[in-house]
Amino acid sequence: DNDLRLTLDPSAQAASQALALREALAEDLRLAYVALTRARNRCYTSLGVLSRTPLSAPLYLACSDTDEESKVTPEMLAQAARDLAAFCPEIHLGPPPQEIEDFSGMDALPEAAPQCRTFTGTIDWGWRVSSFSALSAGLHGTARDGELGDMRGADELAEPSQASEERGPAPETQETVVGPDSLLAFPKGARPGTCLHAFLEHLDFSMQDQARAEDLARTTLAEYGFEERFSPALMDMARVVTRKELAPSVRLKDLGPGDRLDELEFLLPLADIDPKRLAGIYARHADSLPPGMAERAQDLSFVDQNGFLTGFMDLVFRHQGVYFLLDWKSNHLGFQVRDYEAEPMLRAVLDAGYFLQYHIYTAALDRFLSLRVADYDSSRHLGGVYYLFLRGVNPDGPEGVFQDRPDPAFLQEFSQVLFGEDPASSRGGRP
Repeated sequence: DNDLRLTLDPSAQAASQALALREALAEDLRLAYVALTRARNRCYTSLGVLSRTPLSAPLYLACSDTDEESKVTPEMLAQAARDLAAFCPEIHLGPPPQEIEDFSGMDALPEAAPQCRTFTGTIDWGWRVSSFSALSAGLHGTARDGELGDMRGADELAEPSQASEERGPAPETQETVVGPDSLLAFPKGARPGTCLHAFLEHLDFSMQDQARAEDLARTTLAEYGFEERFSPALMDMARVVTRKELAPSVRLKDLGPGDRLDELEFLLPLADIDPKRLAGIYARHADSLPPGMAERAQDLSFVDQNGFLTGFMDLVFRHQGVYFLLDWKSNHLGFQVRDYEAEPMLRAVLDAGYFLQYHIYTAALDRFLSLRVADYDSSRHLGGVYYLFLRGVNPDGPEGVFQDRPDPAFLQEFSQVLFGEDPASSRGGRP
């Protein structure tokens, strides 16, 4: 109202309604002024009674002695138009033109056919929104047989290779952990991997409500086009990974809702980088890295680039003030328990370039936490990385769990090369 008080029901008060109408008319008058004064050569407008609503802006200007359109007559409009023309010689009365050629004062259209302008600028082909997939693309197909063996841990987002399909049925040994409806029999490829990710993303790790978890398994399988017979396999896998002790007293089932972030997205400025600079970091810190990682980094191959780097972290969780990065991997490394031991998992990490993935994600998480955790220190607040190879997590052994904790010195140099100066450091946010 006039006293600048909020009125939640203007229709209940006639005065408030009238004020609202006046304010709407004032806005219409402003728009009418803009429309009538912006033409460069000529402006055509018309006057007429279109409804019984309160006066429109043109009618208000022409017939301000009345307050309703229903009271405006053709004679009143004609007289108002004559008065305006007499007042301003630039106003002409008459019927609207029928053809555009009758417009006088307009520039004639060019006779020649329009031509495209020639671009003479430059395009920075290195500027882009990049990702782990883009930076690691050159690694695929370059695994060194002498160092990595002949096992190929294909990314779950890639279709299964012919070699993996040719393995045939599971060998019948005491170590075989596969059945017709087990997770090891679950299809391979992008869609199955996305299905498992979606199930775990929405799963309550406590699994106190079994019926709800089972319903989630069934609906997720159906959403991605898989048979319901795999539902028990998803439930068994969920029980194993949520109860698995990743570190002393660290189990996913014990996390509270406020201690987990699923699909944490980042978009950070990317400094000028090239494969040689990244490979140099790995070479300088080879002693602090898992075996073969510094050598594998020499196979990095991508176009020199800058711009932004984006990605999604499957899961970030917190335990007693320490933050961990976890990634679900649906890679099919084999049908036996030993296929998911430390050495085969490391081969998969090196072959698929997952080491670059978790170093990028850890650096991004480090930046995130440095801006949000008081007295942040990566050596105290970053607990490391867990890659769970879901098909082979052993509830009674270490199989299926790949773990690493990047050295703080490596992480600092890697982050600076990738993202440039740390904003937290410039503000004293780091020790």
